[in-house]
Amino acid sequence: RVGDIKAAQGDLAGALAAHEESLDIAERLAESDPSHAGWQRDRSVSLDRVGDIKAAQGDLAGALAAYQESLDIAERLAKSDPSHAGWQRDRSVSLDRVGDIKAAQGDLAGALAAYQESLGIRVRLAESDPSNAGWQHDRSVSLERVGNIKVAQGDLAGALAAYEESLGIRERLAESDPSNAGWQRDRSVSLERVGDIKAAQGDLAGALAAYEESLGIRERLAESDPSNAGWQRDRSVSLERVGDIKAAQ
Repeated sequence: RVGDIKAAQGDLAGALAAHEESLDIAERLAESDPSHAGWQRDRSVSLDRVGDIKAAQGDLAGALAAYQESLDIAERLAKSDPSHAGWQRDRSVSLDRVGDIKAAQGDLAGALAAYQESLGIRVRLAESDPSNAGWQHDRSVSLERVGNIKVAQGDLAGALAAYEESLGIRERLAESDPSNAGWQRDRSVSLERVGDIKAAQGDLAGALAAYEESLGIRERLAESDPSNAGWQRDRSVSLERVGDIKAAQ
């Protein structure tokens, strides 16, 4: 808690000190009873927090070391009880963190491998309970991460496939709860990513259709809450993209 507050205040050094002290306690507890799953998970969470601060400080190597150690714990917990959905999700989250750092370090192949492994877990969770919106959303996020790496690698076709699959999930979520602004925004983001790829591929008509659909969503969000600066900015971004395509046509 202290570390989280210090991080929110911008005191990263203080946050790191607090999280490392918490980690030290968590490690002693975990070592005192290796069979206690809760203490092992607490250790993993503390490692994640240390990694988050190191990443924010630009210490990518330190962040990766913390995330990798957290992942090792998450993998052991997941293997100890394959039916425990929480352990499986924790593993996927750790893989995402490792992937994020590898991407930031320029290790695109390593990042893609981590994201795809995370995606595999989330696909299984989503298929095990299609009514669980959280599992479906997680799956869409993993697909987006995979798409982002494929873009960076120049694999536009692969990126488009990942983005369109993510979009399909987000459309179903948005339609299942039209009042959920988060689901609506997620859908608009996916449409924008699809539009970006289509524009890069020279499919200007396809890009325009995606951008205009995204814009429609963002206009509704902006009108629903004129004081929300984020919604207003999203709308302006969509208008710029629509304008760019119309100018290119």
